[in-house]
Amino acid sequence: MKRELIRRCRFARTRRSPSSKDGKLRSVLGGATRSAHELWIHTERVKKLPGPIEFVFNTPSYHRVHHGANELYLDRNYGGILIIWDRIFGTYQGETERSATA
Repeated sequence: MKRELIRRCRFARTRRSPSSKDGKLRSVLGGATRSAHELWIHTERVKKLPGPIEFVFNTPSYHRVHHGANELYLDRNYGGILIIWDRIFGTYQGETERSATA
């Protein structure tokens, strides 16, 4: 029984190994996607996006409030991709003034 469990664990580890070509490709694409998202979400060049997008998704305006140090912006905007949860739980705050970042 113990030997079978060890064999299964080894098999599971080798299937997801980043040493395979497929694993390396996924790793590179995942890193590139994360980097592009981080660059876009932290930019100050984008002011506001169209209403439906601003209502549902994490946008640069929403994310500036998340990093803001103003009293109005503290403990607000926790959502990572969808901001609907902040709207449901009452932690949403729209950008009303230029935020002082921490």
